[in-house]
Amino acid sequence: YHILTDATGDVPYSEAMGALEGVLEPKYDTQEFIYKDMLNELDEAAASLTPDMPTFGSADVFYNGDIVKWKKFAYTLMLRLAMRLSNKDEETARTYALKAITGGVMTEIEDIAYLKYNAQSTNPRAPFNEYQATQDPDNAQGRKLGSTLINQFKATHDPRIYVLSVVWKPTENGYVPDTTMAAQKGMVPGSILGYPPDFPTYSEYSPIWWNRETSPLIILGPAEAQLLVAEAVLRGWYDGVTEKAAYD
Repeated sequence: YHILTDATGDVPYSEAMGALEGVLEPKYDTQEFIYKDMLNELDEAAASLTPDMPTFGSADVFYNGDIVKWKKFAYTLMLRLAMRLSNKDEETARTYALKAITGGVMTEIEDIAYLKYNAQSTNPRAPFNEYQATQDPDNAQGRKLGSTLINQFKATHDPRIYVLSVVWKPTENGYVPDTTMAAQKGMVPGSILGYPPDFPTYSEYSPIWWNRETSPLIILGPAEAQLLVAEAVLRGWYDGVTEKAAYD
């Protein structure tokens, strides 16, 4: 519901699961109602988690039955939701942000929640193996990145460009990836009809780092948690750490 309401605003929520009871036309709840209810649900869930309660053990694909880590997950998700309210309802955002931070959010890499894959499974994160095969504009790989994104990355020396963007360069043995910042070039949106002669020289979304059968799908992690803690400090909501310490 967090993802759904972020994407579309008001959605069926309180009656959304009522089909078995005959509710075939559930009402639309406001995003404000949904957010406040999700925060309340997380508050109740986190408080209910105790180390001595039964678990799903090895069937728990995130934490192998580790209740302490699930508690951190709940508070980290609460902090994320609270911060997304910060410019709309500062009082509610501050209340839940502090509750999350003092309750205990993710701090270590071992706290990360991610789905693991193996070479025998079908990984939905790796569907683009054909990208490296050709520079034929008629191929699906013909999607290029826009100049708005690439120019911003280059102007700010954003290190994410090395992971997100690639230019495929021809060699005697086929195309090889070039992820250097100097090689990246974005296509001006709406500037052409058809494909320009230098089409292969433009940047496209890079499958190099994540296009592997075993690449994990990250759900929530400590990097995001501590960035949000740093924001709470900057807003003057929390003084238990400096913003630099949280950010670092």
